[in-house]
Amino acid sequence: ARRPDAGHTRASSRRSNTADGPALAAAALFAFAPLSVTCSRYLKEDSLLLAGVLSATLLWVMSVQRQSHRWFLLAGFVGGIAAATKYTGFLVIPLIGIWPWVISRRWRPDRNLLGWTAAALCLAAVAFFVVTPFAIISPRDAASGFLFEANHAVDGHYGTPQQAGIRIGPWSQWWMYHAGRSMVPGLTLLPSVFAFMGLGMLFRRRRREDLFVLGLFLLFFLPAEVARSKPHPQPERYILPALPFLCIAAAQVVRFLSTAVPKKWISALLVLLIASPLIRSLHLASDLYPDTRAQLVSWTLNHLPAGSKLYLDTSPTYSGRFDRARMTKKPRTRYGTLLRWREKQEEGFTHLVETSFGSGRFLEQPNPHHEIQAKLREMRARLELVRVFRSSSGPYWFHNPVLRLYRLPAE
Repeated sequence: ARRPDAGHTRASSRRSNTADGPALAAAALFAFAPLSVTCSRYLKEDSLLLAGVLSATLLWVMSVQRQSHRWFLLAGFVGGIAAATKYTGFLVIPLIGIWPWVISRRWRPDRNLLGWTAAALCLAAVAFFVVTPFAIISPRDAASGFLFEANHAVDGHYGTPQQAGIRIGPWSQWWMYHAGRSMVPGLTLLPSVFAFMGLGMLFRRRRREDLFVLGLFLLFFLPAEVARSKPHPQPERYILPALPFLCIAAAQVVRFLSTAVPKKWISALLVLLIASPLIRSLHLASDLYPDTRAQLVSWTLNHLPAGSKLYLDTSPTYSGRFDRARMTKKPRTRYGTLLRWREKQEEGFTHLVETSFGSGRFLEQPNPHHEIQAKLREMRARLELVRVFRSSSGPYWFHNPVLRLYRLPAE
């Protein structure tokens, strides 16, 4: 596995009373999943969050199995680090709080365990402030940032044309937005089907370990589904902490089938199950370079006449960086919205670049902005399409947006 999180997945699976074979299968699924592989290429907080969540969870499970205060205190400290990497990491803290009840196995826990729980929670707080000294140096700004993200989750994602908010709630999608738009692309279809079946098996068996894995999945999946902020083009990263538990659930189906199906068929099934995300990840990796944005910049250098002015519907990060083009043919770029293309025509712009990372928020995502959708479709119908840049693997995360180059009509 390219990331230590795969090792954590295997260890967590084994600690959850899973045989070594299914544990290895779960680790392989996670290691090769497109969501996991793509996250490892970004300097974002999600990979750090997952490492902290899995480490704290593994330490917590070990403390329960061994009834070890030492491992429990360490789990509290690592849980504080997880909370410091991203606010979603705070979801680990309830594990620390329920420890006395889990150890005692009764409604009234041993009072001595409450003291250890308080100590672990204090260590979590210490770890949080050690990793996030900004919260001590400027508590007002830290609180402001926390409230901003809280409002973001409630009000939806902004930064879109005309500052129109994209609010995608759970009920409008029957609580299945991330199931179809994050789980399947991030794990591929066959493992996703096995994961859903596995979650059902865990609930049906209702063993202590089964409910624990199911509970961890819901702990990190449901908040992502409830939040109205599902920003295109990468909403799937919000369910990354739930991915290892999906892989464990999928491996449980293989374990169940191994008791009734000949070994050779189980081996073939495992190959298919693991090959599905592996092939998809390799396909995505093979299209990393040249990215469609680099293809666009190169093509405009060689085919557009000198003095051409390109209007970008969003930032160069999403549309393409034309710094080198300025040095050669000097097409100037501006940032705004596609909906103002008539104004840009009057300003002397000759071409317009549409990126799926911008327009896709309205044309590919569920949202109520029907007026903006209609205007975008009208723009596509009225402008001359010069060229479309797309990769064979399609857009995924911040890679290879579909770019459309239009020619603005001369006045």
